[in-house]
Amino acid sequence: MINMMNITNAYIMAGGKSRRMGRDKLFLRVNGVPLLTRTRRVCRDLFAEVYIVARETARFQATGCPVLLDAEGVEGPLAGIITALRHCGEPACFVTAADLRDLDQTVIKRLLEAYAGEQFLGIREPDHCQPLCGIYGVSSLPVFLEAAGRGEYALHIILQDLDCRYIEHGLKVWRNVNSPVDLADQRDGGKNV
Repeated sequence: MINMMNITNAYIMAGGKSRRMGRDKLFLRVNGVPLLTRTRRVCRDLFAEVYIVARETARFQATGCPVLLDAEGVEGPLAGIITALRHCGEPACFVTAADLRDLDQTVIKRLLEAYAGEQFLGIREPDHCQPLCGIYGVSSLPVFLEAAGRGEYALHIILQDLDCRYIEHGLKVWRNVNSPVDLADQRDGGKNV
């Protein structure tokens, strides 16, 4: 049975500034579908509620998803994770970046099936973990708040202070879209769609 821990909320991190892309990457199309729409579709059949977490709400009004604001005074993805953990109302929630091209329901189901109450269950890549695709336990919130209070925003460093476990996702590369080169690589056959 999937989702033994009854994790019903998914939070899509959409607060990035798309500096490397040079324009808002969340609405760029990969294989004909905007990145944010694709991520929302992957999540919507597995979770009762799907939220977007961002720095502002206006550009997301047409998505049909509730939008939560990043935690104030916190930088980077940590701001969105803190917001998700404060909001979730359950022991744990699923968190993902909006730009993970390889996110699919199989990956999420594997995480849901494997979750056993850790503060973080994530995806292992060949040389590091992917902190923006995983299940975060609400018990990790004090650690994140303490890190933010001392100005530490690097997730890979903060995760060292948590009870973490990782699963293999079976892909050689975990692709996300950060730059025009990444976008060209993501499109089928390198063609614009």
